Amino acid sequence: MRNVLAHAGKGHRRLMSAWIGTGFAKADMLTFMSFPEEYRAKIHSISPLERVNGEVKRHTDVVGIFPNEAAINRLVGAVLLEAGDEWQLQHRTMQTEAMAELMPTMIDGAPTQIATIAA
Repeated sequence: MRNVLAHAGKGHRRLMSAWIGTGFAKADMLTFMSFPEEYRAKIHSISPLERVNGEVKRHTDVVGIFPNEAAINRLVGAVLLEAGDEWQLQHRTMQTEAMAELMPTMIDGAPTQIATIAA
């Protein structure tokens, strides 16, 4: 909300605030609060997504003009694969085991397993 209102003119802030308020319910925005306290700080932020978007922008700005759509897909795909590999190996926000603790148990009482997908 603050980010949007910072870019809105003074005369439009009230209108923007009302418009955003109708589109997003508090329950939707505070879903992360239903998770255990030790995980909330890790999941409330979209910083990892912003970092990946910045990497894509940085790489595409270097090239400038692409000859076709396939070239864009190859470059962006390579950047995303690299980011995924890095996330899997080094900068994991939450370990797979910790996520498994958050998952509901199956009917027979066995914990739900989270499969890791290799790129």
